[in-house]
Amino acid sequence: MASFFRGGNGSNGSAGSPTGNLPVNTRPLILGVVVIGSVILGLFLVGWLRNIYANLLWFDNLDFRSVFTTIIVTRIWLFALGTFAFAVLASLNVYLTYRYASGPSALPGSQDTVKTLKRLVLGGSVLGVSVLSLIFGGVIAGQWDTVLAFINSSSFDVKDPQFNRDVAFYVFDLPFLHLVRGWLLGAVIVNILITLGMYFVHFSIRGAVFTFTQAVRVHLSVLGATLLFVFGFGYYLSMYGLVFSENGAVAGASYTDVHARIIGLRALMAIVAISGVVLLVNAFLWHRLQMIVGVIVLWIASAVLVGVLYPNVVQRLQVVPNELERETPYIVRNIDMTRYAFGLNHVEDQLYPLSTEATLSPEMVRSNPETLDNIRLWDHRPFKDVLNQVQFFRLYYTFLNADVDRYILEDEGEQKLRQVMLGVRELSPDNLPSEAQRWVNRKLQFTHGYGVVVAPVVDFTEEGRPEFAVKDIPIKGQLEVTRPEVYYGEGNEDYIIVNSNEPEFDFPDSQGNPVYTRYEGTGGIQLTGFLRRFVYAWEFRDINILISGEINRESRIQYHRNVQERIEQIAPFLHLDADPYIVIADGRLLWIQDAYLTTDRFPYSTPLVNEFGKFNYIRNSVKVVMDAYSGDLTLYDFDADDPLIQTYRKIFPDLFESAEVMDDLHPGLSSHVRYPKDLFDIQARQYLQYHMTDPKVFFNKEDQWSVPNEFFRDEFQPMEPYYINMRLPGEEKEEFVLLLPFTPVNRENMVAWLAARSDGSHYGKLLSFEFPKGRQIDGPAQVEKRIDQEPVIKQDFTLLCPPGGAARCIRGNLLVIPIEGDGDEAGTLLYAEPLYLQAGGTPFPELKRVILVDGEKVVMRSNLEEALVALAGERLPTVTKPSVKSTTQAATNEGKLLDEIKRAGQALDILKEQVQDLQESLSNLQRIFQGGSK
Repeated sequence: MASFFRGGNGSNGSAGSPTGNLPVNTRPLILGVVVIGSVILGLFLVGWLRNIYANLLWFDNLDFRSVFTTIIVTRIWLFALGTFAFAVLASLNVYLTYRYASGPSALPGSQDTVKTLKRLVLGGSVLGVSVLSLIFGGVIAGQWDTVLAFINSSSFDVKDPQFNRDVAFYVFDLPFLHLVRGWLLGAVIVNILITLGMYFVHFSIRGAVFTFTQAVRVHLSVLGATLLFVFGFGYYLSMYGLVFSENGAVAGASYTDVHARIIGLRALMAIVAISGVVLLVNAFLWHRLQMIVGVIVLWIASAVLVGVLYPNVVQRLQVVPNELERETPYIVRNIDMTRYAFGLNHVEDQLYPLSTEATLSPEMVRSNPETLDNIRLWDHRPFKDVLNQVQFFRLYYTFLNADVDRYILEDEGEQKLRQVMLGVRELSPDNLPSEAQRWVNRKLQFTHGYGVVVAPVVDFTEEGRPEFAVKDIPIKGQLEVTRPEVYYGEGNEDYIIVNSNEPEFDFPDSQGNPVYTRYEGTGGIQLTGFLRRFVYAWEFRDINILISGEINRESRIQYHRNVQERIEQIAPFLHLDADPYIVIADGRLLWIQDAYLTTDRFPYSTPLVNEFGKFNYIRNSVKVVMDAYSGDLTLYDFDADDPLIQTYRKIFPDLFESAEVMDDLHPGLSSHVRYPKDLFDIQARQYLQYHMTDPKVFFNKEDQWSVPNEFFRDEFQPMEPYYINMRLPGEEKEEFVLLLPFTPVNRENMVAWLAARSDGSHYGKLLSFEFPKGRQIDGPAQVEKRIDQEPVIKQDFTLLCPPGGAARCIRGNLLVIPIEGDGDEAGTLLYAEPLYLQAGGTPFPELKRVILVDGEKVVMRSNLEEALVALAGERLPTVTKPSVKSTTQAATNEGKLLDEIKRAGQALDILKEQVQDLQESLSNLQRIFQGGSK
């Protein structure tokens, strides 16, 4: 660089002058470029250091400093390695172009001008190589997780059926090898372009015509051979990549892949290897340009012939006429590997013993009280709407979601396990009045939500509202909550500052007066001095953090307060379930977030595509717990056998805790762990086909299933998996189960249902229950039609929400509930659907009716107890319905309603007769007038 600025050996300029040989008018330009470049680089470095410092403080606050340092150190050394490797390769090629393109100048003019041009070209070359080196370094640094997974890979102890390699090779090694190959390919191509460009520039400066001299041919031959070797490496990797092929009847290497494409790829590997050697020999012995062209032509022709034409011929002539026979071994591979990859290989298949009449008998009611007493009548969407009408209390509070769980609650003097709905009262500063939308209010005073609401899923008042077990501000109810403040939750996207000089609003008292509090936790970074305030003022582009007099040394800035955003900052390699849910444990509010590890590199497994991307292997390996008050995160390893989580435990040894210590760190929390809905939905989608294990049946799709439709909010839509407390066939007691029924494809009758268990040692077990062949079992859509066709129910709909009236009837989720028989008696299916009434223009649904259906009858009553009496002639052994004042009163109300419906029907019949009489009279009068006119 010194010789560039001084020019040659420095004889034509002063020793200390960096621009001695350049024309005077170029000095300001050079100095300006140097100054501007230095400023930009300085700002970049300061910003990078600021970002590092802020992140280090944040990770350290959560005791995850080692996670951040592992990531940042890995990225730094990868960046340095990638930058250095490309810089060496590019610098060597630039140097060779200078050396091989040198010669006498044929341009008119002084030699000083030529020297100046050469210096400018050299400077541009150095700048260009530097920029490209940084880019290539950044590319490889961005793949830190791929590199660390390769270094710390764990074995699957499962071999692929084609190449007999452990699956870990495809999941961990192959992505790393593709990264290396892609980086090398990009680097070689860019260097070829740089070389050609530099040769053209050097020849142009000399005023010579660009020609392929012997030195140039040698140089380009070596680069061409390198490119061919990289392509050969790519063909080698592509051969293993055929186990992910989707060219055949199923995912994975098919007959054509095995018997044609693998052969073609091996042939191409040999051709490019030989061609590369030929180019090297040509570079040092023959020096013929025609040899380079011939090698390129041979390569392209071979790629077309053995890479495209030959496989297509095999597919058309050998596979298409005999597809089932040819593809059967590969279908078997696909079935086995897909079932393993999605955890379907452990599904227990059983025959569900369905009673002949398929009706709900009194004996079934008496033997299944806990199941029937936990039928979910409150759907999460109507329940959330109700909470935002009756439990929000102030405009700045909101309920963003409603979750399902189970708790021990007192009921009629007994402690019982009840399925419940929960909602968290979070703060929404955007709902503050416009005059209160000030920085102090939004950032310092209104900092947190307050409390949780809990209601049994089956109970409702005479007004159609939930019967709350926990409610109000301050919190009242059966479950103790000692820390009701919600600083971290599903909303909370903005930063806040706690423990400032401004008192924090806690909640309004019974008179509406504000009650204030002071944060006592450790969540957030303490703003102990000017540096931290400056860093966060820059981080959030908010000068108030730096200049506000309300902030003191005890103040803490809290950010990344959204539960999913917070986890993504800690563990970006995790895919998160759509629904984090709140739990009351040991007096605290805790969020549980299910997290998944996936890959799209599992051999012979059929991929799915959803919000996680494309994947063909998934495990619910991690459950993350976040304290709603402190923001503390704990990541529990819930699948120690998963090689993906084993690998990440090696990479981040301080990140995960064992599932066995959950109750030690969070007392009582394990009883609220549940099988995640997103994973179950993914497994159910695959199980629609992959319950078929016979390759012929699978190929012909003879027994393919589908997810049934249900009627919800005036339209049919696919059913969603739902949680229910029920007694599974053959079990002694009820448990928390996630369930989804199935129907045959393009049919509406039900053929099976899939269940996932959540409690204790049974957690994670999947059960599939098929109904007896040849039996007609109504599916959800058929049950919805039966409800529509029931005359009394249609009449009741007309009375509750007449067409064109102000009220609207909303039919909730239809639940299909398997009911275990008594003793040796076979079971049945009970269908339950709530009916909500909503006044026009008001998002305030009221639960007014319960619809129950079995194999014979359809009934609708004002509560579950009376619906069971109407359907089975039997009520629950113990009345557990605080939703009515008494059974007698409920029966009286029901009788009055039926009498009113009956009288209304009679009145309608009389009105119809009177209308008919009037029509006949009008017709007679018309005939008389017509006769008179004649």
